[in-house]
Amino acid sequence: MYTEETASGNRKFGGAEMEQEIKDTLHLLVGMIDDVGKKVDRLEVRVGSLETRMDRFEERMDRLEEEVQDVKEEQRRMNEKFDSVISMWSDHEVFIRQLKKKKII
Repeated sequence: MYTEETASGNRKFGGAEMEQEIKDTLHLLVGMIDDVGKKVDRLEVRVGSLETRMDRFEERMDRLEEEVQDVKEEQRRMNEKFDSVISMWSDHEVFIRQLKKKKII
């Protein structure tokens, strides 16, 4: 049809030109939406990969926490044994008697 320029410099379209402009804009928007969809898909893949890695990391941390608890328990038992040895040998005379008894001195 026809195109008119308004006083503000904007174009005013007739029926067929306006329809084509709308179609072009819609195609542009669809393309932009497709691009965003592809980016979201890539992000979802990356997030899935990160979640898998985090799960493995959490499993490792759980195993390490168990090991730390085992070490703490072993340390507690060793401290108890050490305390009992110290209490047995704390008296100097008892210590000397034990050494003589074992024929160390």
